[in-house]
Amino acid sequence: MAQILIVEDEAPIRLLVRMMLESAGHSVCEACDGGAALDILETFPRSIDMIILDLLMPKTNGFEFLSKLQNQSFRLPVIILSAHLDRIPQALESMVMGRLLKPFKRQELKDMVNGLLGESISVS
Repeated sequence: MAQILIVEDEAPIRLLVRMMLESAGHSVCEACDGGAALDILETFPRSIDMIILDLLMPKTNGFEFLSKLQNQSFRLPVIILSAHLDRIPQALESMVMGRLLKPFKRQELKDMVNGLLGESISVS
């Protein structure tokens, strides 16, 4: 199973995504904004397998996070989880491997994570 970083400013959504992913056997770490997520990636650069990212957050938002991630040459699958999927700048588009529109369905999350990780597991 994978180690997945959730970057989301809304605690209830982070908890919901965490529960879905952990029920599928994944390990999860959380960040409330892009700055905290960058700190996690710098501290544990090889332990994260995937990022699930909100775009609109206070402090370091998803766009700034993606830009900094791109500049630091991190190459991880990124799933955007947002109500504003059409707002990704062209320069950052190549970093985004999947998109989920809030509100999302459990099965959509499961299918996207499994597809990007190449796994076949079920989310209860």
